[in-house]
Amino acid sequence: MYRGFYLYIRLQLKSPFKMIRKSYYISMLSSLCLGIFLFTTCLSLYAAEQKVTTDPENSDVRVLIDVSGSMKKNDPQNLRSPALRLLVGLLPNGTRAGVWNFGTQVNELVKMGLTDDKWKNAAINASKKIHSKDLFTNIGQAMSSATNDWQGKAVQTHKRNLILLTDGMVDISKDDKKNVIERNNILAELLPELKKSDVQIHTIALSENADKDFLEKLSTDTDGSFTQTEDAEQLERIFLHLFEKATQPDTIPLIDNNFKVDDSVYELTLLVFKDKNAPERQTEVVEAGGKTYKKSKHPRYVKWRAEKNYDLITITKPVTGDWSINANIDPDNRVMVVTNLKIQTNRLPNNVFLGEQVSMNLFLSEEKEMIKDDDFLQLVSISVVQEENRSFIEKPPKKWYLHDNGLRGDLVEHDGIFNLILGETLDVGKNEFIIRASSDTFERELNKSFLVRDIPLLLSHLAIQEGESKTIKKLMVTPNLEYLSSKNVQISALLSEESGRSKEVELENINPRQMEWSLDVSDLDHTKDFYVIFALSGQTRKGRPIKYRSKKISINLNQIEAATQQTDSLDDINVKVLVDEEPDEEPIEPIKLEPEEPMLEPQEGEVDWTMGIIIAVGVNIVLGLLAWLFYRRWKQRQDNDLIDLTGELE
Repeated sequence: MYRGFYLYIRLQLKSPFKMIRKSYYISMLSSLCLGIFLFTTCLSLYAAEQKVTTDPENSDVRVLIDVSGSMKKNDPQNLRSPALRLLVGLLPNGTRAGVWNFGTQVNELVKMGLTDDKWKNAAINASKKIHSKDLFTNIGQAMSSATNDWQGKAVQTHKRNLILLTDGMVDISKDDKKNVIERNNILAELLPELKKSDVQIHTIALSENADKDFLEKLSTDTDGSFTQTEDAEQLERIFLHLFEKATQPDTIPLIDNNFKVDDSVYELTLLVFKDKNAPERQTEVVEAGGKTYKKSKHPRYVKWRAEKNYDLITITKPVTGDWSINANIDPDNRVMVVTNLKIQTNRLPNNVFLGEQVSMNLFLSEEKEMIKDDDFLQLVSISVVQEENRSFIEKPPKKWYLHDNGLRGDLVEHDGIFNLILGETLDVGKNEFIIRASSDTFERELNKSFLVRDIPLLLSHLAIQEGESKTIKKLMVTPNLEYLSSKNVQISALLSEESGRSKEVELENINPRQMEWSLDVSDLDHTKDFYVIFALSGQTRKGRPIKYRSKKISINLNQIEAATQQTDSLDDINVKVLVDEEPDEEPIEPIKLEPEEPMLEPQEGEVDWTMGIIIAVGVNIVLGLLAWLFYRRWKQRQDNDLIDLTGELE
């Protein structure tokens, strides 16, 4: 009886302590689980944030102007001068800028410096010194002199832009061989250095005789822009568009020459192009409240520069409300503002290939901080309009309304970023977009454009081999790796007859390392003509997704055999005769491409869930191990207590 009573007393005394220890361990384990769960969640959300890469806020703009003698013919009115004055007047204060003219020698027309009233006045005066007298066109020395401090150095705080205006080609000597050597040196040595320095070269060819291939190479290799015109009167508009690429100005929508000024605007600049049919008509500005003024009479807070083809008007501390302009309505008229409330976008390319998909990611910012307040953003309308070619006015433009709700292309809801994927609507040539944000209290606008290039991204040739029983004829195709990445490439083919019947055919990937696919055409009917269209799904060297379709490739086996019989060596066969690319005369059924494999790296604007998943799995494994260790320790203490108690009873 005493032994049973003793056991009862000891159990009652030890139970509270065991319960306390058990509660303690459970509490510690719960707290640890909660902490790790919250930590994992935060890291996962952080890893899932969109990556939006924007251009540097400030710009570095350097202008090279050709003053060779041929400009007398191509720019007889010396319209390079007012075009330069327009660019100078538009540059915002604080921009790094400089101007050089070049011919036989290179002359620093306006020294490098930060733009302010003093710098702009010096540049306007220097613009009058532009001439057309030099004998040669030393493009290489001009580029090297203007970019000497850029070469080999990465971008720090400024977006680098080099504008090159010329009407000719590399011409440093009367000896053509020296000119060719100089041209090759620019492409082989100077251009790669500028690419490493993240410089965008914008080239303007002011003549049909200009070296288009050379100038286009400079611009496309640095993702700049290339423009060719024979009309010097277009220079002012060309410089406007280059200014917009170089500096990304904030603008207010100008609709039928009406616009609205809000209280976050500190300064506005009006660019008004004059009507050629009414050159005497004077531009009038009508402020909110009805006050009207023009060039001949305007308030002291207004700066007015009048040129033959345009007016440039800067107004400080403009009153809020509805404004208007009494002038010619022109699509290149602009209302540019200095403000802390902006609409911004990721860094968009200037050159894309036909079939590419371009991510456009938009957001609003105030005082340089992205606005994520959902209550505010729900009151803002965000739209993107793709402008059609101005010669096709009857064709309505394409328009998208964007929402930050995680639906219809938006990647993450309520993160302050509005997403749009451009691809199917892109056409060969210049594609222009108007990005607009508007609410009851403010309006903002951005003008963006890029060139869509139709470059052969699939290279094909005919291969003929003598087999044991027959001649094997294969159409070989390989991706153009000068422009495409070798990762995640998929190629399919559609074989069509002249009658229009078509079918998908399988391609053999002979050697994945050589990135070559083949289509056996040996058994095709000799009496018929066939056409093949190849389709590619993959990504460019820049990492952007692309779905590309080749032109029709003609196959006629009778022509192949005839050509084979006329030569002793199969290598001598003129493949261009046998495999002839033709334009699409009739619509062809779309090719069904296999789904793209996941990208190895997240694209601009995409959500990177990979790191979040890795972190979550790793932390959960650690959590499981810790829980098991705590349980073992707690169980071991229980067993020890039982052993102690049993020993006491004995």
